[in-house]
Amino acid sequence: TATAAWAEVQPAAAAKTAVSLLSKLTKGSDAEAIFISYYSRQDGPATLVKALSDTKLEADIAAAGIRVAQATGLDLTETITALTRAGSLQAGTVDLSKAERTALLNDAKQLGDFKRGAAIYNRPALACVSCHAIKGKGGQLGPALGGAGHAYGARRHPGIPANPQ
Repeated sequence: TATAAWAEVQPAAAAKTAVSLLSKLTKGSDAEAIFISYYSRQDGPATLVKALSDTKLEADIAAAGIRVAQATGLDLTETITALTRAGSLQAGTVDLSKAERTALLNDAKQLGDFKRGAAIYNRPALACVSCHAIKGKGGQLGPALGGAGHAYGARRHPGIPANPQ
């Protein structure tokens, strides 16, 4: 978009317009170019954080910004905090008992769906492929995901959606 291009060249000048546009969007994929523009500049993330103060975003827009931030490999903690606040997001943590964890792992072994997992892994908005490889294809930043269910057990990767559709 024109706003994303402007933000890439002049992040401070584009900030008000970019945040205004982000606050009107409802689909995360429509916002990704703006986030990428800000994250690609050294001064971009701080400029975005400042512009986001007192701004409300749709949860999907904020989550998209967080996914893009996490995919950069940069320390964008302040940006993620600002997006979490703007989108009124809450971390989804679950404290499972040993019995619940065992039942969950048994269900995953019996009910796991390779095609569904592949579809989630290949979803552009999640950008899993940018960090993780399966059978040698994909990124090398994160661990390979072949057998990830066995390696991670009931611990949930922070980038995995709690209830992917």
